Amino acid sequence: MIEYLDRLDKELLIVLNGNGSEYWNSFMWLVTGKVVWIPTALVFIYMLFKPAFAGIRGHLGGNQLRAGLKEGFLLLLMIILTVILCDQIASSFFKPFFERLRPSREPELEGILTIVNEYRGGMYGFVSSHAGNSIGFATLVSLVFKKKWLSIFVFGWAIINSYSRLYMGVHYPGDVLVGAMIGVAVAYLVYYLYITIHRRLYYTSFIMYPEPPYDREDTRPAVIIIVVTFIVIAILSPFLEFYTTRPI
Repeated sequence: MIEYLDRLDKELLIVLNGNGSEYWNSFMWLVTGKVVWIPTALVFIYMLFKPAFAGIRGHLGGNQLRAGLKEGFLLLLMIILTVILCDQIASSFFKPFFERLRPSREPELEGILTIVNEYRGGMYGFVSSHAGNSIGFATLVSLVFKKKWLSIFVFGWAIINSYSRLYMGVHYPGDVLVGAMIGVAVAYLVYYLYITIHRRLYYTSFIMYPEPPYDREDTRPAVIIIVVTFIVIAILSPFLEFYTTRPI
């Protein structure tokens, strides 16, 4: 059974791996790096603290301002916790425990896969921390904001980010799939922790368990930033050779 799954993983990767196109090599090189996280992270930080920003502008009272700051820092901490847990479970437990060679380091696949800029990653690849981090982040965001279009676009962002690892030949589909499953599981656990802490912070004799406020927020800025980020990457990829030939 293990041999069959391993063979299936390799055959799927050969299909999904990059085609050697200079344009798509540049595009995926940018997507798989850290730069793609920056605009997404900044817009979500803005959205987390938007209630507090409204208080600074004078629309909220002092208590509401403090509550907005407290809520923003709490959820920011939960997002950071999700990414750290996903990353460490993948990198500090799964990879050294299973010691499965990355496809880019598998002698059987040498010369078959497209390897972008000779980037091969570390020695072991099971599971993908990229998939865990991005899918975990997308899951937690979807649980908190509860907006259909935001969920669609943030998961689209996470899926493209995860696929870039297959394109570059540094992960098998199984690595990405299991990494994504870990991301979803961690996000649900962290969300439960978030709700538990939130209820304790806001428990009063008048309001028993107020729900977090983010499902009432306008999430269009995040959707726009995600779309614009990928449009900019798509447009600039052919002109960024000075960046896309540097190691990640």
